[in-house]
Amino acid sequence: MPFADELVRLLHAAGLRTVLISGSPYEIVRRAAAELGIDEAHGMRAEFRRGRCTGALTTTPALPGGKRAALRTATRGGPVHRRSSFAIGNSPSDAEVFEQVGLALAFEPDPVLRGWAMDRDWITADRRDVLAVCQDLIATHPVLGATSRGADAGAASTKIVFNTVKLEETCP
Repeated sequence: MPFADELVRLLHAAGLRTVLISGSPYEIVRRAAAELGIDEAHGMRAEFRRGRCTGALTTTPALPGGKRAALRTATRGGPVHRRSSFAIGNSPSDAEVFEQVGLALAFEPDPVLRGWAMDRDWITADRRDVLAVCQDLIATHPVLGATSRGADAGAASTKIVFNTVKLEETCP
């Protein structure tokens, strides 16, 4: 997405940690994360034994429970700090993360996620307004906004979980 670089810069400028969680293959997710300046990436992984793929999957973020498990890994098994966490995503599997964080933004959600967003008061945005929406959220949120101003002693624990949106568009 053309706005991804600027969005990640905005999040980092606010002092927020970013994590990329996607159902896409880990090799693609890792590459996209590196290109965006995101240090931590979680994606689908295949099992290998003696250098050969067994056909089994060891991590499956796109399947039920997969993004919740990736989030648990990202937080080293600790709790997600609801007051200081934010997630953005575009698929029903992202709801697992949205339910764990304080702020959730459904980006160009499919009909299922849009319905859940309406029922749960999750914010929605599209490619035309996602940067402005995120800037406003960071600026006005009592904890996230404090992080960008460095005024909150608890700011170091702030977590951002950034779910990928249509990773295949970033690959040639």
